[in-house]
Amino acid sequence: MQNYSYFILLFILFCDSHSILNAQNYDFPLVRTMGNSEIWCGLQLRDTLDQGSVLFAHVQLRNELQSSGFRNYQTRLEGGYEQKFTDHWRAGASVRHNVLQGNNYEQRVRGYLRHQSLLFANIQFWKEMELAYLRYSDFRTEQLQMRFMLALWRDYYFDSAGRHFLRTSFSYELFRAIDLEPRNIDRRFFNRGRWRGEVMYPLLESVHIGLFGMYHTNYYIALAQFDSTGKMTVPDRRLNINQWIWGLDLHLIF
Repeated sequence: MQNYSYFILLFILFCDSHSILNAQNYDFPLVRTMGNSEIWCGLQLRDTLDQGSVLFAHVQLRNELQSSGFRNYQTRLEGGYEQKFTDHWRAGASVRHNVLQGNNYEQRVRGYLRHQSLLFANIQFWKEMELAYLRYSDFRTEQLQMRFMLALWRDYYFDSAGRHFLRTSFSYELFRAIDLEPRNIDRRFFNRGRWRGEVMYPLLESVHIGLFGMYHTNYYIALAQFDSTGKMTVPDRRLNINQWIWGLDLHLIF
């Protein structure tokens, strides 16, 4: 059954021929820029059921670091369920409500299928397919989207007195989004990538605190810019926006 996971890879690589033929082969200059750093703080609840299935909930505050101080630009609320089928295959569904500035919000309902395999040196390889419905606060903007994730993940444990005292993890995640409804938007083949490192310490048996850092990159196609006379000032370009994200999560595990 593990071999079926390669269908996910084939789907990621060969569906949506518009992105392959257009976005990936643009001969546009590449521009890299740094965005503002961010601080995320969250509370995660996780209840492991029989045979490894999980109920989960997550509350997170996202803050942007500006010259004038911190600005809270998003509060994220999410809850869901994940079903374990085998040691390699899982599927789940969740509902997310993001509260934005100015009493605006966005909602995301998603279902996903994930395959996990073990590579060399205990490195995990994740392949995930997601189907999501998005709706925004104006009720006029709705979107159906498929998203794919490829991830490499490695955990390290430090023991004390015969038990895990500290856990560290390192990962790289690569995302691809495909709009299922026609939109006149050119995309890069992959639209997001991030390096992540985390240290988790058990305060109590069911209460853990996690500190993490991410180097996050969004990949765009940025259109040309023109001045008031119609003269092009900035050409079409491939734009990479990089940013550092630091965070703290409190984990309640049942």
